[in-house]
Amino acid sequence: MRTSVGLGGHVVCVLASGHHSIFPKNSRSLLEKVEQKGVTISEYAPDTVFDSKFLEERSRLLSGLARGILLTEEKLRGGSLLTIQYAVEQNREVFVVPGNIFSDGSAGAHSLIMEGARLVTNPKQVVESFIF
Repeated sequence: MRTSVGLGGHVVCVLASGHHSIFPKNSRSLLEKVEQKGVTISEYAPDTVFDSKFLEERSRLLSGLARGILLTEEKLRGGSLLTIQYAVEQNREVFVVPGNIFSDGSAGAHSLIMEGARLVTNPKQVVESFIF
């Protein structure tokens, strides 16, 4: 997200809290930049404090808003895999960038590739899948 914002891209940020109770707190300045060229959304009342149980609900909403999900790195039981699970249920495209075969941080991504997720090695492959 920081890269997209830094390059002037448009961003949709899905919160796991209310708009007035950002978690983590040091994200406030980043979210203000997002709101200049994008949008932040939340299913919660503005003063709702972050709770880890909201992460699952955020994953469902995030995948529902997307045409596809790109996973760059993930452990075998990492939190991003829940978003991928919702994406599959919602018939979204799932793209995975392969990582180092000796890294535990790539095991979840490699597992998805073995299960049929689309392996990508450059951004053009993702963009082309939605154009053609």
